[in-house]
Amino acid sequence: MDWYNWAYGAVSNFSAAVAQRLVDQCELKFNEAIISNISNEGFDLSLQGSLTGTGPVEAKIEFTEPVKVEWEGSNIATIELPSILAAAGEGVPNYCPNAHLIITDRGKFTQFSIFLWHNPSFSWTIFTDKLRVAVTSLGSVFENVILRKNVTFRAFDALSDVGIRRFELPCDVDVDAEGGGIQIEIDSEIPCHAQLGINLGSATFTTKFKGVTVGRLKTTQNLILSPNSVTNTHLTGRIVPQSGSDLEVIGELFSKYLAGENQTLQVIGESVHPSESESASSSPSPVGWLTAAIQSLTLEVILPGQKFEVRGLSIYLLLLSF
Repeated sequence: MDWYNWAYGAVSNFSAAVAQRLVDQCELKFNEAIISNISNEGFDLSLQGSLTGTGPVEAKIEFTEPVKVEWEGSNIATIELPSILAAAGEGVPNYCPNAHLIITDRGKFTQFSIFLWHNPSFSWTIFTDKLRVAVTSLGSVFENVILRKNVTFRAFDALSDVGIRRFELPCDVDVDAEGGGIQIEIDSEIPCHAQLGINLGSATFTTKFKGVTVGRLKTTQNLILSPNSVTNTHLTGRIVPQSGSDLEVIGELFSKYLAGENQTLQVIGESVHPSESESASSSPSPVGWLTAAIQSLTLEVILPGQKFEVRGLSIYLLLLSF
């Protein structure tokens, strides 16, 4: 028996097991992710988190190929990640990589996107069997180490608790140029309880009351949702002309509003466009998987009532005037 080769092989196998154990026992957590440069193909990710529990040895961990992203049993994307240098006994307590996600199954990713906007949290499984681990104390480099970790983020939870701070109807809208109606100006507060941040660019919504369309609203600047924060945004649009029973419904809305009674509006997502500065294209266009998610949202938003004394004129006749 060649004892030297046997011993060398035994030590190599033991060392490889140490490297695999190092990866198996480590804990990967993220507390924030910023999404930018959105396209139909994917987006950039700026992550903040930690990689701890890597053991008493220093190790360099290299991703020789993008890691796979699994959601509910399906591979939906890959993520390109930079190398990691884990300190002995410490790991990487402030792990803040910049990454790039590429969508590999657009249908499944669209389903995930809808789930993301409607639920309080989501989990991904990050997987690769092509990890390269260099253990400094052993002076060895190990190929094809397996990484499989579950990561969980708080999600958008249907953007609950959206509020209206200011609601104004400053003037009529030109019938010939824009189809008539009354101009709407709104200041809104959008709480974001998610650990995710995203620049939605220009966003458009349809507003309804008891099933009747009140009008369309569009943000006047990029709609940027930051993690764990409240976004203040301004929207503008118009109340569309009404007739028949729809006019009666809109009359009820504004009569009660002017009587100081809070009214519940349904705000439905219509479209979002990445901003020019962030879009990979010079001409921003709708992003399919993101638009599908936004269009699936219906927000219940309270319009706070305001008491005004209007003498000699009913709101019903006011609405008839346009």
